[in-house]
Parts: sequence; structure tokens; C-alpha cells
Amino acid sequence: MDGQDRASQGRANPMVEFLREFANAAGEGEYHAYELLEAAQKHGLAFPAVSQKRWDPNGPQQALGRLLAGVFKERETVQLEGWSIKRVRKSRVKDGGGEVKADRFSLMEPQGVTELG
Repeated sequence: MDGQDRASQGRANPMVEFLREFANAAGEGEYHAYELLEAAQKHGLAFPAVSQKRWDPNGPQQALGRLLAGVFKERETVQLEGWSIKRVRKSRVKDGGGEVKADRFSLMEPQGVTELG
């Protein structure tokens, strides 16, 4: 798949487009779903309509987490327009163990930019 096909695929996925906008507004950092929600609100970003239709009885951050899982289901890193977004998994110390996921936003070096959308 060439870069143009990857770019159009990213624009076809509303969550990938949201991640692109989020990265440009919020900048580098590691964000859990609740932090993504807070930062998006702080920067005036709207979530895609698809995320508003997906109701989750455990709250908006879990609904968002499920939508993000769809973005990262086949890969753990998404690269788009100068940004690398990596899905990070850490052991959960509280609440019975398991793991907690976060998304790490990093600027890429200019020579390494490729779009995967």
C-alpha cells in the first residue's frame, strides 16, 4: 500500500482522524482514555459521531477505549503526519490486577515519516 492509499484510509476512519487532530492540539505525552477525554474537551475537540453512538454502561472512557482498540487491533503503533502513536500496556497494581492501556504520542523524526492511518 503506498502513502497516498494509507493517507486516504486514515481519513476514512473517524477515530484515526480524531487521533491526528488530538496529536496536533495536545502534543506529546502518554494518555489513558480518561485523559484523552479531558484533553480533547480542553482543546475543544469533538469525538467522531461514531463514538457518541456507542454507548457503554461502564462510562465514556471505556467506550472510547473500545473504539481505540479497533484502531490498534492489527498493530501497536500508528504513524500519521509526523506523529507516532503507540499503544502501551502496563500492569495494573490496583483493582484486581490485569493491565491498563495508554496511548503514547511522539513526534517523529522528519526522515522517518510514513503514513499508516
